[in-house]
Amino acid sequence: MKIKLSESPNMLGIRMGAELDLSTLDENEAEIVRKLVEPTDSMRSPAPAAKSAVGADVRTVVIAVDDDGKCTEINFPETQVPPEVAPLLEYLRKQAKVVKPKK
Repeated sequence: MKIKLSESPNMLGIRMGAELDLSTLDENEAEIVRKLVEPTDSMRSPAPAAKSAVGADVRTVVIAVDDDGKCTEINFPETQVPPEVAPLLEYLRKQAKVVKPKK
């Protein structure tokens, strides 16, 4: 299972992201992450809010999960984190690093 977090750039233009491959984690840590990912199996991205409703400075969060070819992607504004995804987002943000722009 591979998990990817990407966030749109903040007001300073800094983009954060994380990539996790559960095969590289020890068994206990991988099991913790699997439990955090479980709620995403049945989720769909919330309906997008109007740009003026969320504000230009609100970042978009994307969590993508690839579980042996079964891909799930959830998009949401950082102000509307689905409660069942919040623990996974918190975990991934601890792993996040600055993503350098592609040239």
